[in-house]
Amino acid sequence: MSSQDVQHVGKAQGLPSESSSFLKWLVASVIIVALAAGAAIGVRYLPTENPNDTSTLSFPVPKKRAGPPGKIVLDESPTYVFGVMPQRSKGTHTWTFKNGGEGVLELSKGPSTCSCTIANFKSEKDVLVLEPGKSTEINLTWETREFDGKFEKSATINVVGDADRSQVIFAVEGTVKPSMAIMPKERTLSFGDVPNDASRKVSFALASSDMPEFKILTVTSSQPDAFNIETVPLPDDERQQLNWTTMTGGFKVNVELKPSKELGSFNEEIIVTTDHPKVAEIRLSAGGRRSGPVSIVPQVVQMHNIAPADGGVQTLMVIVRNGEDTTLEVLDAPENVKVEIASADLKSGSAVKVRQFRVTVTVPPGTPSGVISGEITLKSNHPRAERLKIPVDISVLSSN
Repeated sequence: MSSQDVQHVGKAQGLPSESSSFLKWLVASVIIVALAAGAAIGVRYLPTENPNDTSTLSFPVPKKRAGPPGKIVLDESPTYVFGVMPQRSKGTHTWTFKNGGEGVLELSKGPSTCSCTIANFKSEKDVLVLEPGKSTEINLTWETREFDGKFEKSATINVVGDADRSQVIFAVEGTVKPSMAIMPKERTLSFGDVPNDASRKVSFALASSDMPEFKILTVTSSQPDAFNIETVPLPDDERQQLNWTTMTGGFKVNVELKPSKELGSFNEEIIVTTDHPKVAEIRLSAGGRRSGPVSIVPQVVQMHNIAPADGGVQTLMVIVRNGEDTTLEVLDAPENVKVEIASADLKSGSAVKVRQFRVTVTVPPGTPSGVISGEITLKSNHPRAERLKIPVDISVLSSN
Protein backbone atom coordinates (compact mmCIF):
# COMPACT_ATOMS: atom_id res chain seq x y z
CA MET A 1 0.00 0.00 0.00
CA SER A 2 1.52 3.38 -1.09
CA SER A 3 1.40 6.65 0.87
CA GLN A 4 -0.95 8.07 -1.76
CA ASP A 5 -3.33 5.19 -1.19
CA VAL A 6 -3.21 5.89 2.51
CA GLN A 7 -4.01 9.56 1.91
CA HIS A 8 -6.82 8.58 -0.37
CA VAL A 9 -8.30 6.28 2.22
CA GLY A 10 -7.97 8.97 4.85
CA LYS A 11 -9.75 11.50 2.74
CA ALA A 12 -12.45 9.07 1.75
CA GLN A 13 -13.13 8.36 5.41
CA GLY A 14 -12.95 12.05 6.25
CA LEU A 15 -10.11 11.43 8.74
CA PRO A 16 -8.09 14.34 10.11
CA SER A 17 -4.51 14.85 8.97
CA GLU A 18 -3.13 13.44 12.28
CA SER A 19 -4.91 10.12 11.61
CA SER A 20 -3.43 9.96 8.10
CA SER A 21 0.07 10.34 9.55
CA PHE A 22 -0.61 7.52 11.97
CA LEU A 23 -1.67 5.19 9.14
CA LYS A 24 1.49 6.01 7.18
CA TRP A 25 3.58 5.02 10.20
CA LEU A 26 1.64 1.79 10.76
CA VAL A 27 2.02 0.63 7.14
CA ALA A 28 5.75 1.36 7.20
CA SER A 29 6.16 -0.75 10.35
CA VAL A 30 4.35 -3.70 8.80
CA ILE A 31 6.58 -3.57 5.71
CA ILE A 32 9.78 -3.49 7.81
CA VAL A 33 8.70 -6.53 9.89
CA ALA A 34 7.81 -8.49 6.74
CA LEU A 35 11.18 -7.73 5.15
CA ALA A 36 13.06 -8.82 8.30
CA ALA A 37 11.15 -12.13 8.46
CA GLY A 38 11.85 -12.80 4.79
CA ALA A 39 15.54 -12.15 5.32
CA ALA A 40 15.68 -14.60 8.24
CA ILE A 41 13.94 -17.31 6.20
CA GLY A 42 16.29 -16.72 3.32
CA VAL A 43 19.37 -17.06 5.54
CA ARG A 44 18.01 -20.27 7.09
CA TYR A 45 17.68 -21.96 3.74
CA LEU A 46 20.85 -20.67 2.10
CA PRO A 47 23.18 -23.57 1.05
CA THR A 48 26.46 -24.11 2.95
CA GLU A 49 29.77 -23.45 1.27
CA ASN A 50 30.37 -27.27 0.89
CA PRO A 51 27.12 -29.13 0.23
CA ASN A 52 29.00 -32.50 0.46
CA ASP A 53 30.31 -31.81 3.99
CA THR A 54 28.87 -34.54 6.29
CA SER A 55 31.00 -33.81 9.35
CA THR A 56 28.03 -32.42 11.26
CA LEU A 57 25.66 -35.31 10.50
CA SER A 58 24.59 -37.30 13.56
CA PHE A 59 24.12 -40.65 11.74
CA PRO A 60 26.98 -42.90 10.52
CA VAL A 61 27.94 -42.87 6.88
CA PRO A 62 28.65 -46.38 5.49
CA LYS A 63 32.16 -46.86 4.25
CA LYS A 64 32.29 -47.71 0.56
CA ARG A 65 35.11 -48.55 -1.78
CA ALA A 66 35.49 -47.03 -5.22
CA GLY A 67 35.52 -49.32 -8.22
CA PRO A 68 33.82 -52.65 -8.90
CA PRO A 69 32.47 -54.59 -5.89
CA GLY A 70 33.82 -57.80 -4.46
CA LYS A 71 31.65 -60.83 -3.72
CA ILE A 72 31.56 -63.04 -0.60
CA VAL A 73 31.63 -66.76 -1.44
CA LEU A 74 31.52 -69.37 1.39
CA ASP A 75 32.26 -73.06 0.97
CA GLU A 76 29.37 -74.00 3.33
CA SER A 77 26.64 -72.56 5.53
CA PRO A 78 27.96 -70.02 8.05
CA THR A 79 26.18 -72.04 10.80
CA TYR A 80 27.96 -75.27 11.81
CA VAL A 81 25.90 -77.85 13.70
CA PHE A 82 28.24 -80.06 15.75
CA GLY A 83 25.59 -82.37 17.19
CA VAL A 84 26.48 -83.54 20.73
CA MET A 85 29.63 -82.66 22.66
CA PRO A 86 30.66 -83.51 26.24
CA GLN A 87 31.34 -80.96 28.94
CA ARG A 88 34.86 -79.61 29.42
CA SER A 89 35.63 -80.11 25.71
CA LYS A 90 37.05 -77.82 23.04
CA GLY A 91 35.78 -77.62 19.45
CA THR A 92 37.09 -75.96 16.27
CA HIS A 93 35.56 -75.43 12.83
CA THR A 94 37.04 -73.80 9.73
CA TRP A 95 35.32 -72.07 6.80
CA THR A 96 36.92 -70.99 3.52
CA PHE A 97 36.08 -67.37 2.73
CA LYS A 98 36.62 -66.46 -0.96
CA ASN A 99 36.32 -63.20 -2.91
CA GLY A 100 34.33 -64.15 -6.03
CA GLY A 101 33.88 -60.57 -7.29
CA GLU A 102 35.93 -58.16 -9.42
CA GLY A 103 36.83 -55.74 -6.62
CA VAL A 104 38.70 -56.17 -3.35
CA LEU A 105 37.09 -57.00 0.02
CA GLU A 106 38.18 -55.71 3.42
CA LEU A 107 37.62 -58.07 6.37
CA SER A 108 37.75 -57.15 10.06
CA LYS A 109 36.60 -58.79 13.29
CA GLY A 110 33.28 -57.79 14.85
CA PRO A 111 31.61 -58.83 18.12
CA SER A 112 31.83 -62.50 19.14
CA THR A 113 30.77 -64.89 21.91
CA CYS A 114 33.61 -67.31 21.27
CA SER A 115 37.19 -67.30 20.04
CA CYS A 116 37.48 -66.39 16.33
CA THR A 117 40.58 -66.15 14.14
CA ILE A 118 41.03 -65.09 10.52
CA ALA A 119 43.96 -66.56 8.60
CA ASN A 120 46.70 -64.06 7.68
CA PHE A 121 45.64 -61.62 10.42
CA LYS A 122 48.67 -60.24 12.22
CA SER A 123 46.70 -58.77 15.10
CA GLU A 124 43.14 -58.56 16.40
CA LYS A 125 42.74 -55.00 15.01
CA ASP A 126 44.05 -55.68 11.52
CA VAL A 127 42.01 -55.33 8.34
CA LEU A 128 42.59 -58.10 5.80
CA VAL A 129 42.40 -57.02 2.14
CA LEU A 130 41.18 -59.93 0.04
CA GLU A 131 41.93 -59.53 -3.67
CA PRO A 132 39.56 -60.90 -6.34
CA GLY A 133 39.82 -64.68 -6.62
CA LYS A 134 41.75 -65.00 -3.34
CA SER A 135 40.65 -66.96 -0.25
CA THR A 136 41.27 -67.00 3.49
CA GLU A 137 40.14 -69.20 6.37
CA ILE A 138 37.83 -68.30 9.22
CA ASN A 139 38.35 -70.43 12.34
CA LEU A 140 35.95 -70.59 15.29
CA THR A 141 37.03 -72.22 18.55
CA TRP A 142 34.68 -72.81 21.48
CA GLU A 143 34.75 -74.49 24.91
CA THR A 144 31.77 -76.33 26.40
CA ARG A 145 33.07 -76.03 29.99
CA GLU A 146 30.30 -77.01 32.47
CA PHE A 147 27.45 -76.05 30.12
CA ASP A 148 24.56 -78.52 29.97
CA GLY A 149 21.90 -78.33 27.24
CA LYS A 150 21.49 -76.38 23.99
CA PHE A 151 24.71 -74.57 23.05
CA GLU A 152 25.15 -71.58 20.70
CA LYS A 153 28.19 -69.39 20.00
CA SER A 154 28.93 -66.94 17.19
CA ALA A 155 31.43 -64.46 15.74
CA THR A 156 30.87 -61.59 13.30
CA ILE A 157 33.16 -60.67 10.40
CA ASN A 158 32.68 -57.13 9.08
CA VAL A 159 32.95 -56.78 5.30
CA VAL A 160 33.63 -53.69 3.15
CA GLY A 161 33.41 -53.98 -0.62
CA ASP A 162 30.46 -56.35 -1.14
CA ALA A 163 27.42 -54.50 -2.42
CA ASP A 164 25.02 -57.04 -0.89
CA ARG A 165 26.52 -57.83 2.53
CA SER A 166 28.28 -55.76 5.15
CA GLN A 167 28.91 -58.62 7.59
CA VAL A 168 28.83 -62.40 7.94
CA ILE A 169 27.87 -64.09 11.23
CA PHE A 170 29.58 -67.45 11.72
CA ALA A 171 27.91 -69.65 14.33
CA VAL A 172 28.20 -73.05 15.97
CA GLU A 173 25.33 -74.80 17.67
CA GLY A 174 24.50 -78.17 19.17
CA THR A 175 23.91 -79.89 22.50
CA VAL A 176 26.35 -80.21 25.38
CA LYS A 177 26.02 -83.10 27.80
CA PRO A 178 28.07 -84.20 30.78
CA SER A 179 30.94 -86.53 29.89
CA MET A 180 29.37 -88.94 32.34
CA ALA A 181 25.59 -89.16 32.59
CA ILE A 182 24.39 -90.20 36.04
CA MET A 183 20.93 -91.20 37.17
CA PRO A 184 19.70 -90.05 39.60
CA LYS A 185 21.05 -86.65 38.56
CA GLU A 186 21.09 -85.47 42.18
CA ARG A 187 23.58 -88.28 42.97
CA THR A 188 21.50 -89.22 46.00
CA LEU A 189 20.35 -92.76 46.85
CA SER A 190 17.34 -92.67 49.19
CA PHE A 191 16.55 -95.89 51.09
CA GLY A 192 13.71 -94.38 53.12
CA ASP A 193 12.66 -96.08 56.36
CA VAL A 194 13.97 -99.65 56.51
CA PRO A 195 13.41 -102.19 59.33
CA ASN A 196 16.86 -102.85 60.72
CA ASP A 197 16.45 -106.62 60.35
CA ALA A 198 15.61 -106.28 56.64
CA SER A 199 17.53 -105.34 53.49
CA ARG A 200 16.67 -102.90 50.69
CA LYS A 201 18.19 -102.38 47.23
CA VAL A 202 18.62 -99.07 45.37
CA SER A 203 20.32 -98.68 41.97
CA PHE A 204 22.04 -95.97 39.94
CA ALA A 205 23.21 -95.85 36.32
CA LEU A 206 26.27 -94.45 34.52
CA ALA A 207 26.94 -93.87 30.80
CA SER A 208 29.43 -91.74 28.87
CA SER A 209 28.69 -89.48 25.88
CA ASP A 210 32.31 -89.32 24.67
CA MET A 211 33.80 -92.62 25.92
CA PRO A 212 31.13 -95.35 25.69
CA GLU A 213 33.62 -98.13 26.44
CA PHE A 214 34.78 -96.66 29.77
CA LYS A 215 35.34 -99.07 32.65
CA ILE A 216 34.41 -98.91 36.31
CA LEU A 217 37.53 -99.67 38.33
CA THR A 218 36.13 -99.76 41.88
CA VAL A 219 32.91 -99.10 43.80
CA THR A 220 33.33 -98.63 47.55
CA SER A 221 31.44 -97.03 50.43
CA SER A 222 32.30 -95.01 53.52
CA GLN A 223 30.77 -97.87 55.56
CA PRO A 224 31.92 -101.10 53.87
CA ASP A 225 29.94 -103.36 56.24
CA ALA A 226 26.64 -101.55 55.51
CA PHE A 227 26.21 -102.40 51.80
CA ASN A 228 26.49 -105.13 49.22
CA ILE A 229 27.44 -103.54 45.86
CA GLU A 230 27.05 -105.17 42.43
CA THR A 231 27.99 -103.71 39.01
CA VAL A 232 26.37 -105.00 35.79
CA PRO A 233 26.17 -103.70 32.17
CA LEU A 234 23.30 -101.27 31.64
CA PRO A 235 20.44 -103.12 29.87
CA ASP A 236 19.28 -101.60 26.57
CA ASP A 237 15.65 -101.29 27.70
CA GLU A 238 16.67 -99.33 30.80
CA ARG A 239 18.87 -97.05 28.67
CA GLN A 240 15.81 -96.32 26.53
CA GLN A 241 13.74 -95.58 29.65
CA LEU A 242 16.40 -93.11 30.78
CA ASN A 243 16.27 -91.43 27.32
CA TRP A 244 19.99 -92.03 26.83
CA THR A 245 19.42 -92.85 23.17
CA THR A 246 22.55 -91.06 21.94
CA MET A 247 24.81 -93.15 24.20
CA THR A 248 25.88 -96.77 24.23
CA GLY A 249 27.46 -98.92 26.90
CA GLY A 250 27.25 -97.89 30.52
CA PHE A 251 26.67 -99.64 33.82
CA LYS A 252 23.99 -100.25 36.42
CA VAL A 253 25.18 -100.35 40.02
CA ASN A 254 22.98 -102.09 42.59
CA VAL A 255 23.51 -100.98 46.19
CA GLU A 256 21.89 -103.21 48.82
CA LEU A 257 21.54 -101.97 52.40
CA LYS A 258 22.27 -104.94 54.65
CA PRO A 259 20.43 -105.77 57.92
CA SER A 260 22.02 -104.13 60.93
CA LYS A 261 21.75 -103.86 64.68
CA GLU A 262 22.16 -100.11 64.39
CA LEU A 263 19.06 -97.93 64.55
CA GLY A 264 18.45 -94.35 63.47
CA SER A 265 19.35 -92.17 60.52
CA PHE A 266 22.34 -92.94 58.31
CA ASN A 267 24.09 -91.00 55.57
CA GLU A 268 26.98 -92.74 53.87
CA GLU A 269 28.92 -92.19 50.65
CA ILE A 270 29.32 -94.41 47.59
CA ILE A 271 32.58 -93.78 45.69
CA VAL A 272 33.02 -94.89 42.06
CA THR A 273 36.36 -94.74 40.26
CA THR A 274 36.61 -95.07 36.44
CA ASP A 275 39.21 -95.02 33.68
CA HIS A 276 37.54 -91.97 32.05
CA PRO A 277 40.20 -89.22 31.80
CA LYS A 278 37.69 -86.47 32.62
CA VAL A 279 35.64 -88.28 35.27
CA ALA A 280 38.03 -90.31 37.35
CA GLU A 281 35.82 -90.31 40.47
CA ILE A 282 32.09 -90.03 41.19
CA ARG A 283 30.59 -89.67 44.66
CA LEU A 284 26.98 -90.33 45.63
CA SER A 285 25.26 -90.04 49.01
CA ALA A 286 23.25 -92.96 50.38
CA GLY A 287 20.86 -92.12 53.20
CA GLY A 288 17.79 -93.29 55.05
CA ARG A 289 16.69 -94.51 58.44
CA ARG A 290 16.76 -97.90 60.12
CA SER A 291 13.80 -98.58 62.39
CA GLY A 292 13.36 -101.41 64.86
CA PRO A 293 12.22 -102.33 68.36
CA VAL A 294 13.55 -99.02 69.73
CA SER A 295 12.06 -95.64 68.77
CA ILE A 296 13.52 -92.17 69.35
CA VAL A 297 11.24 -89.12 69.56
CA PRO A 298 12.16 -86.67 68.11
CA GLN A 299 14.60 -88.34 65.76
CA VAL A 300 17.01 -85.36 65.56
CA VAL A 301 18.60 -83.05 68.13
CA GLN A 302 17.88 -79.62 66.70
CA MET A 303 18.65 -76.36 68.50
CA HIS A 304 19.14 -73.18 66.48
CA ASN A 305 20.38 -69.70 67.45
CA ILE A 306 21.35 -70.53 71.01
CA ALA A 307 22.50 -67.55 73.08
CA PRO A 308 26.04 -68.32 74.33
CA ALA A 309 25.30 -66.97 77.81
CA ASP A 310 22.23 -69.18 78.25
CA GLY A 311 23.12 -72.41 76.49
CA GLY A 312 20.37 -74.80 75.36
CA VAL A 313 18.55 -77.96 76.38
CA GLN A 314 16.48 -80.54 74.44
CA THR A 315 14.86 -83.73 75.73
CA LEU A 316 14.28 -86.90 73.69
CA MET A 317 12.39 -90.06 74.57
CA VAL A 318 13.72 -93.53 73.76
CA ILE A 319 10.96 -96.16 73.73
CA VAL A 320 11.81 -99.89 73.80
CA ARG A 321 9.31 -102.57 72.76
CA ASN A 322 9.70 -106.08 74.14
CA GLY A 323 12.89 -105.27 75.97
CA GLU A 324 12.19 -104.91 79.67
CA ASP A 325 15.84 -105.54 80.58
CA THR A 326 17.25 -103.05 78.07
CA THR A 327 19.90 -100.60 79.25
CA LEU A 328 21.36 -97.54 77.53
CA GLU A 329 24.65 -95.69 77.84
CA VAL A 330 26.30 -92.84 75.94
CA LEU A 331 28.99 -94.11 73.60
CA ASP A 332 29.84 -90.91 71.69
CA ALA A 333 28.70 -87.30 71.28
CA PRO A 334 29.94 -84.13 69.49
CA GLU A 335 32.22 -81.73 71.35
CA ASN A 336 30.44 -79.23 73.65
CA VAL A 337 27.35 -81.46 73.88
CA LYS A 338 26.45 -83.13 77.19
CA VAL A 339 24.14 -86.18 77.12
CA GLU A 340 22.36 -87.66 80.18
CA ILE A 341 20.07 -90.72 80.34
CA ALA A 342 17.38 -91.31 82.95
CA SER A 343 14.72 -94.01 83.27
CA ALA A 344 11.15 -92.94 82.51
CA ASP A 345 9.37 -96.29 82.44
CA LEU A 346 5.64 -96.47 81.95
CA LYS A 347 4.40 -98.84 84.69
CA SER A 348 1.22 -100.66 85.55
CA GLY A 349 1.40 -101.19 89.27
CA SER A 350 4.87 -102.50 89.95
CA ALA A 351 5.27 -104.05 86.52
CA VAL A 352 7.01 -102.21 83.68
CA LYS A 353 4.55 -101.84 80.82
CA VAL A 354 6.84 -99.97 78.44
CA ARG A 355 10.58 -99.44 78.89
CA GLN A 356 11.37 -95.75 78.34
CA PHE A 357 14.38 -93.49 78.75
CA ARG A 358 14.60 -89.74 78.92
CA VAL A 359 17.68 -88.44 77.09
CA THR A 360 18.62 -84.86 77.97
CA VAL A 361 20.96 -83.07 75.56
CA THR A 362 22.59 -79.90 76.90
CA VAL A 363 24.72 -77.20 75.32
CA PRO A 364 26.39 -75.56 78.36
CA PRO A 365 26.48 -71.76 78.80
CA GLY A 366 29.71 -70.26 77.48
CA THR A 367 29.90 -72.64 74.52
CA PRO A 368 31.79 -70.96 71.64
CA SER A 369 29.70 -69.67 68.74
CA GLY A 370 29.38 -71.76 65.61
CA VAL A 371 27.71 -74.90 64.29
CA ILE A 372 27.71 -78.21 66.15
CA SER A 373 26.92 -81.22 63.96
CA GLY A 374 27.49 -84.94 63.96
CA GLU A 375 25.81 -87.78 65.83
CA ILE A 376 25.06 -88.94 69.35
CA THR A 377 25.65 -92.70 69.61
CA LEU A 378 23.93 -94.69 72.35
CA LYS A 379 24.93 -98.23 73.20
CA SER A 380 22.20 -100.76 74.04
CA ASN A 381 22.18 -104.36 75.28
CA HIS A 382 19.07 -105.09 73.22
CA PRO A 383 19.84 -108.10 70.94
CA ARG A 384 18.37 -106.36 67.88
CA ALA A 385 19.46 -102.78 68.56
CA GLU A 386 23.07 -102.50 69.70
CA ARG A 387 23.60 -98.93 68.46
CA LEU A 388 21.24 -95.96 68.39
CA LYS A 389 22.38 -92.98 66.30
CA ILE A 390 20.82 -89.54 66.71
CA PRO A 391 21.76 -86.74 64.27
CA VAL A 392 22.78 -83.38 65.83
CA ASP A 393 22.06 -79.96 64.29
CA ILE A 394 22.93 -77.11 66.68
CA SER A 395 23.96 -73.49 66.08
CA VAL A 396 25.30 -71.09 68.72
CA LEU A 397 25.09 -67.35 68.11
CA SER A 398 28.03 -65.00 68.32
CA SER A 399 28.53 -63.37 71.71
CA ASN A 400 28.96 -59.90 70.12
